[in-house]
Amino acid sequence: AAHHDLRHKLRDQWQPERWPMTVVRLEDAFLDERIGSLLDGDWRRLARGWADVMEDFTHELTEPARRLVLERNIREVPLLSPGAEQHLKGLFDGQGAWAIKRLRDPKASANDWKTLHNSLRNDADSIGHRLAALAVAAWVDPMVRRAVEQAAEALPGAVSHLEAATKERNTVIHRRTHAEDVDVQGFRDRILRLVGAWMISGLRA
Repeated sequence: AAHHDLRHKLRDQWQPERWPMTVVRLEDAFLDERIGSLLDGDWRRLARGWADVMEDFTHELTEPARRLVLERNIREVPLLSPGAEQHLKGLFDGQGAWAIKRLRDPKASANDWKTLHNSLRNDADSIGHRLAALAVAAWVDPMVRRAVEQAAEALPGAVSHLEAATKERNTVIHRRTHAEDVDVQGFRDRILRLVGAWMISGLRA
């Protein structure tokens, strides 16, 4: 049933063979939310499976970018034309925009590059570091940049939605005294739109 629901919601964007971890997490999240509803679970219980989707989805999404960044030295990062740089900045938000800005700061870029490399070598890397790696990879590799553009064409503000879903994911995972509740349906729908948009990009070709 969960597999059928996914195919229905994602339609032509459905590409399970290229996104195996994400698809398994999506199927689990559908079932987990249904079970949680039957057990009268609170919003955090219902949203937990979708938070897990974000963890594995961003891992799969940014794995090509992670490898690309780790294979390069800061001295190998190319200069972009002002127009290309402005276009790239327009595609990114949050962690990605921060990473691009730091790349252009010669006083900080070497240390930041080392920090990013260290975090990406660690299995416990954060989603924020992954999104920073995606931005850096889009800077140095035209194919990654085109994939980001394709995702944005399928879902305007695709990276902004990634940032927003990450914040919601963190609210679900980390219990805070004054944290606002996460709208489970909105969280689920945002993730499905995100996954669909990125599945048809060329990032994991």
